[in-house]
Amino acid sequence: MLNPLAEVFLPSYMKSLESDDKLDNDKVDNLDKGNAFINKCTHFCKKYKKDLLCDVNVDTLNIKINKVGLVAQDKLNDTEFKNTIEIHNQIVQSGYPNYLGCRIPVKSGINVDFFRENLIDYDDEIICEFLQFGAPIGYQGEMLNEGSSKVKNHKGATDFHDEILAYLLKEATYGAIIGPFDKNPFSCHFKISPLNSVYKKDSVERRVILDLSFPPGRSVNDFISKDVYLGERVQLSYPKVDDLVGIIKDKGGDLHLMILVPKLHSSKQSRMAQNKVTFKSENELGDCPGVVTGDPAVTKKGIVVIQEWWGMNEQIIQEAALIAKSGFVTLNPDLYRGKVATDNETAGHYMNDLDWPGAVADIKGAILYLKNAGCTKVGVTGFCMGGALTLASAALVPEVDAAAPFYGIPGKALCDLKNIKCPVQCHFGNLDTLEGFSAPKDQDLLEQTLKETGVVFEFYRYEANHAFTNTTGPNYNKECCDLALKRMCEFMGKNLS
Repeated sequence: MLNPLAEVFLPSYMKSLESDDKLDNDKVDNLDKGNAFINKCTHFCKKYKKDLLCDVNVDTLNIKINKVGLVAQDKLNDTEFKNTIEIHNQIVQSGYPNYLGCRIPVKSGINVDFFRENLIDYDDEIICEFLQFGAPIGYQGEMLNEGSSKVKNHKGATDFHDEILAYLLKEATYGAIIGPFDKNPFSCHFKISPLNSVYKKDSVERRVILDLSFPPGRSVNDFISKDVYLGERVQLSYPKVDDLVGIIKDKGGDLHLMILVPKLHSSKQSRMAQNKVTFKSENELGDCPGVVTGDPAVTKKGIVVIQEWWGMNEQIIQEAALIAKSGFVTLNPDLYRGKVATDNETAGHYMNDLDWPGAVADIKGAILYLKNAGCTKVGVTGFCMGGALTLASAALVPEVDAAAPFYGIPGKALCDLKNIKCPVQCHFGNLDTLEGFSAPKDQDLLEQTLKETGVVFEFYRYEANHAFTNTTGPNYNKECCDLALKRMCEFMGKNLS
């Protein structure tokens, strides 16, 4: 979360009345050279000159020492600094993006009310939510644990110690970063990216860069989908300065210009509403939380979308929102009840610890919630672990009107698939190697079982690996994903009418 006063310049009528006076760019040069912060930061930078740590998930910093880290002078007191850490932890533990879950406003000089008033008819009016509560980045890769949390900076940083230190000090005075930390102060693992610097154009000054594209194949940017954002297909393009100049020439000199982020969405349709809900469940754990996309009082066809082994993370919420765009109301039941894994080991523990009959009870509760809210028919779809639970629900829950599992098959101890009565559409990858769960031999047995039940079913196999629809995973196959989701939506549309 960037402090807009640091780098963003807005007309006064777009600024909040609570905005502070902007700090001078040369304020760092005038700082007391005996300041404890400078001494400690200098020591820190020298110590890690060849192996400097830099945290990605940080927001604010101050210029006095406390027990947690360094906090910005006249910006945050000790209590506010600790509150920043606590707010971060609270949002992580909620399992939802801040704008959808905790809804804790971001400290900002932007007059959000001005934007809300003037963007009522704007296709992407959700930008106002992002201005007030922060925008989800969409990162869905593995986080690092404390033992593997060192990344070497590029030579553009290590060879320009003074420039990097000056930059850190300047950002500190702006209240734009927090740190340095001798240990992780947050309640979750984190991802680290190296610093670099390059000369500014036609200048001897250097521009400092946080390289989110390094290392190739494992960087932050590698795990942010380029095709989907918050459940919508996107085609991102960047406007050029020439485009801005053209607008000014076209509109004339008497012009009030509002510059927004690049428009992401190709569709003219406004984003569908998403709401957190809690519904009744026969699970021993009690009521189950979830996220509903769309309005069941308006759209009569509902689909319960079940998570992968990661939990109800941002990716599966986006997947459900994308499905909802095809004319459905979707509900993501949070089967882990707030827990979200970011690495394979944790995800495996969560899935192994899951009470699978209890999860089926949660899915039944989700179906009944949608039907009681106005949906006439409700189908179930899910991916990986969610695919197996989709088939189990079809066999155990009479209220399921249609089922579309993706690359997951339940064990015989959970259910007898011959009890399935509703229409089924299956999606698997020919390159899947998860023996006993979704490999080709397991697919053959499932197809044979469905034939023996006499139910109406369709069975599709793709030249793809496991989890080929997960836009943030290494096996994502866009062509197969698009085709499979298209088939699934058509199948649900036909059987839920």
